Amino acid sequence: EEPQTSPADSFIIGAKQNEGFGRVRLLADAEAMEIADHSAAKDAQNEAPCALLSAVEARKENDRILEEGIRLAAKILKDRLNPSQIGRLALMCREAADYDDLLRRVCSIKTAGTREKALTYFDRKELPEGVKDDWKKQRKLFLTALAVSKYKLREGGEKNA
Repeated sequence: EEPQTSPADSFIIGAKQNEGFGRVRLLADAEAMEIADHSAAKDAQNEAPCALLSAVEARKENDRILEEGIRLAAKILKDRLNPSQIGRLALMCREAADYDDLLRRVCSIKTAGTREKALTYFDRKELPEGVKDDWKKQRKLFLTALAVSKYKLREGGEKNA
């Protein structure tokens, strides 16, 4: 007599077509099986829309910060800072631990004209709501503005500003 094998050991669907359906188990008396309560899976399904909404909101906030950075870049270009000045401001911004540290660094600029212009760029009162009290968002906005300004100058944008 041949050894009896279970259908799960020998029955595979889609293997030859590389569809990857995996192993299938045929149950003679499926109604007799008890199905476990998967409330954790239901909870995860309910949380998925919340996570998606959070991701969409974060993306919208990021886009808003980038738009504000581009607006600030236009102001920087009008003031005709040169690329090295913009580069120094970007370095100060990257190295600053917080907003107050950035202001201390900007106040250390010896050239009065550059210092005064830079202080207007980094004025907290001019920042949009939601960014005024969040250093990470402020830094992102400032660095975006400085990067856009610098690259616009590289392509000759200072003549058109």
